[in-house]
Amino acid sequence: MTKLPETTVAQLKAAYGKIAAARDIVLATHENPDADGIGAMLAFALYLNAARKRVTVWGSGMIPRHLSFLPGFPLLTERFPKRLPDLVVAFDYGSRVRLRLEKVGAEHIPLIGFDHHPPDNAHHTEDENTLALVDVSFSSSSEMAYYFFVTNDIAITQDMATCLYAGIVHDTGGFSHSNTSPRTFAAASALAALGVDIERAAKRLLGLPSYAAAHVAGLALSRMTLDKATGVAYSYLGPDDLAATGTTWDDADTIVHLMNDINAPEVSCIILFKNRGTGVISASFRSDAERRFDARKLAQIFGGGGHVYAAGAKIEGELHEVIASVLAQAKRGYFAV
Repeated sequence: MTKLPETTVAQLKAAYGKIAAARDIVLATHENPDADGIGAMLAFALYLNAARKRVTVWGSGMIPRHLSFLPGFPLLTERFPKRLPDLVVAFDYGSRVRLRLEKVGAEHIPLIGFDHHPPDNAHHTEDENTLALVDVSFSSSSEMAYYFFVTNDIAITQDMATCLYAGIVHDTGGFSHSNTSPRTFAAASALAALGVDIERAAKRLLGLPSYAAAHVAGLALSRMTLDKATGVAYSYLGPDDLAATGTTWDDADTIVHLMNDINAPEVSCIILFKNRGTGVISASFRSDAERRFDARKLAQIFGGGGHVYAAGAKIEGELHEVIASVLAQAKRGYFAV
């Protein structure tokens, strides 16, 4: 096994002790979850079910249907149990408020967090009820979960491996992002050796999820505009576009990744604006290590967050106003060291 820092090993073992002592556990991630949070949750759910724990896999918001190939996917529920659990184990949540525990009266339940978001945006509250394992050196929460199992001598089944592998592939962009490390490859290799169908996983996670999704992607790509003053290349989608192409917002998830594949020195940042018709625009920001544009700093201006090269924000206002406001801020330049 790849050697982990002693402090990390100690935290992973401490987390195991708390999980082993709990009987009733809720697994959670941020609202509108992605493959990393879902993959880590499902792997844990399969493990905890085998350990005869009472487990709720709680997901709020839009659940990506293209992840239905993951073992245990039907376990996902939007209903928080009426009986409060002994423990909440959270993954990939960035900020504790994104778990929305206060909305279900569970904000004071003991919590263990597995997260790889930068600490200055995490807002992880440390107290006697919280053990937050925050480590940005991991590519994903799924990679952290893999090393949790290995460190604690927990056997990883083929189904668990598929879930963890999916989370790693998603958050590394198919091992193409700068967060991919030799330790990430070691984890992925070990998981693949357990029987993961890597071709199927790659197509489901990195490809377009449907025939209709190809049409809405083409529409978004045809609208791409380069703001020469900032180097921002952006596009947008609205509810009429989805109605015209017979798609859902779930189908639009991969578009920003397609946009970010552009190799052009004049492009510093990619932004996809999603107008859901609610008066709030969802903006997805992307860059990379070569462009060195700090997408997270720009997202934080609008109350969002994420990673240096992959971030997001929800911004109130009309579409044209939001685009103008974001471009005005981008002129200040947010370049990573």
